[in-house]
Amino acid sequence: MTNENQNIANLFDQILDREREVLMSGEFSEIPGLVDQKTILLEQLNDLQGPDSAQLENLQTKALRNQELLDNALQGIRHVANRFATLRKLSKSLETYDERGLKTSLPSAVTSKVERRA
Repeated sequence: MTNENQNIANLFDQILDREREVLMSGEFSEIPGLVDQKTILLEQLNDLQGPDSAQLENLQTKALRNQELLDNALQGIRHVANRFATLRKLSKSLETYDERGLKTSLPSAVTSKVERRA
């Protein structure tokens, strides 16, 4: 592997490590910048002549690990969004069952307010 190839692979490795740190810490605002950097380096890696397969295998392992972390983070975000939607729905009405076992929705007469205190 040439020196240029090694530098590109090393940079990609560092970005994958940083991406893992970002995913583990929840600093999701950094992800778009990392994706842009990975895209550029991936294009450069694709143009390489005779890359070291062991190093590419290591990069692939890290990329797959990060993809799993990202999938899990997105799943968690979806669960939180669903929970908030359920809480909003519950705050607007009360669902209960009548004596025949049929679900009934009662609108909430109370509007919630946020009180600020110093």
